[in-house]
Amino acid sequence: MEISRLDTFKFKVKGKSATVTFDLGQVSIDDFNIFGPGEYEVHEVAVLGAKSEDHQIFRVKIDKVTFLYPGLMSEKIKDQTLEDIDGVDVLFTSAAQIVSQIEPKLVIPFGEEEPVQKIIKDLGKDGTLKVPKLVTSADKLPDLLEVVWL
Repeated sequence: MEISRLDTFKFKVKGKSATVTFDLGQVSIDDFNIFGPGEYEVHEVAVLGAKSEDHQIFRVKIDKVTFLYPGLMSEKIKDQTLEDIDGVDVLFTSAAQIVSQIEPKLVIPFGEEEPVQKIIKDLGKDGTLKVPKLVTSADKLPDLLEVVWL
């Protein structure tokens, strides 16, 4: 699969069976848009949408890789928001604080350049360089936390 950044808060994951776009408040699978809470399955992509206070949170599984997109949430995710957030492989985040709660294999920070650099520093990953895209798969995910700046 190929992961790329489309703009400040928007990412595209191109999988084998579908393309998923993550954006603030929504997830799109090809031409199917999901704006709110619920469970969905479209083109072999499983989505769990939840709401925490005023934020939409989406957990998406595509090609055996589980992504979590909590929007602009900067504090810990409430335990009742997602009953089971274990097993998140890739976390898109605008804050370093939730990384320890989620324990992903891969973190993709987002936002403006200065806040992204702060997230990278807070996670102890100074020297992380910006790359145009990431090509990975379930069997290529790291064992220890890695940060990718798109």
